[in-house]
Amino acid sequence: MYSSVFKKGCPIFKFSVLASGSRGNSIYLESDAAKVIIDSGLSIKELTQRLKSIDRTPEQLDAIFLTHEHSDHIGGVGPLARKYSIPLYATTGTIEAGKKLG
Repeated sequence: MYSSVFKKGCPIFKFSVLASGSRGNSIYLESDAAKVIIDSGLSIKELTQRLKSIDRTPEQLDAIFLTHEHSDHIGGVGPLARKYSIPLYATTGTIEAGKKLG
């Protein structure tokens, strides 16, 4: 399910909370310009299933943004970014912590 954000009656972007909790966090955000994930705390398998529920695939992602280095926000990012060649955007500290997780 999507939610949409509007400005003066025109849609700016839509988003879907794919996961929220201690087992993993991930938000899908889409505009006319890009399709991105904010945080990737889920396994590739789980994220793929949740994207499928909103008719999207990992291959469609343009970027992954990471908010911080807690494992429930970055737990699945390494394998996802590598498998699908998705660019990552995060602070240096978050990237370094992610390397330790794989």
